[in-house]
Amino acid sequence: NFRSRLTTDPATDMYPVWAPDGRSVYFTSDRDGDFGVYRQEIGGAGQAEPIEVGEGTSMLCDVSPDGLTIAYAAIAGSSSNMDLWTVDISGETEPRSLRQTAANDGAAQFSPDGQWVAYWSEESGTGQVYLAPWPELTPIHQVSTTSGGWMFWRGDSKALIYQEGNGTVMAVDLIEDGDRLRLGAPVKLFDHAPIKVEGPWLDMTADGQRFLAVNSAAADPPPYCDVILNWPGMIDRP
Repeated sequence: NFRSRLTTDPATDMYPVWAPDGRSVYFTSDRDGDFGVYRQEIGGAGQAEPIEVGEGTSMLCDVSPDGLTIAYAAIAGSSSNMDLWTVDISGETEPRSLRQTAANDGAAQFSPDGQWVAYWSEESGTGQVYLAPWPELTPIHQVSTTSGGWMFWRGDSKALIYQEGNGTVMAVDLIEDGDRLRLGAPVKLFDHAPIKVEGPWLDMTADGQRFLAVNSAAADPPPYCDVILNWPGMIDRP
């Protein structure tokens, strides 16, 4: 086992996403002042490469399976809410609106087969998970029934796993019915810590059989610490 630090800039680096070829990692950073999207090669000695997206604060969500498109959430202009956008990594096209509502939208995830995009939105008043075909983006299906946030695709694109607001991990099957899509009833997989803005604090293998989770309770700092002065005087001496 070994650890190798990928980024060394003193700025905040977060929301990492693997490139489909596994040779680089995309992430969000505020190293140039405002949050934007960057790419760092694995094992590369050079600096992270900024990826041109729209103006304003941009938070990386995902990279499409073909490696050509980035999905990101952005706050631009006088708006105070996050909207979802996509942009070609080549920079040859203008950003495309993925979802804009009067509420916050984010956490977009492309399905492994590139046919769907799932995302999170507060447009109903409560954070929920939604699903739409890519790139048509219509019709839109609501996946979660009570609440929903961070999500993961199973490798065959036939199931979407997501967290409810309280952290419970749920699974929903995607069932093709001719030219229509049916969603199975959400099934509880296991309990986890409540959703955090910093990230899902867990990840899933492509087959959906294993999860890697952060023990958030253990990660919380202790409420106090004890300082013992003159500790040598506490040692019994012969």
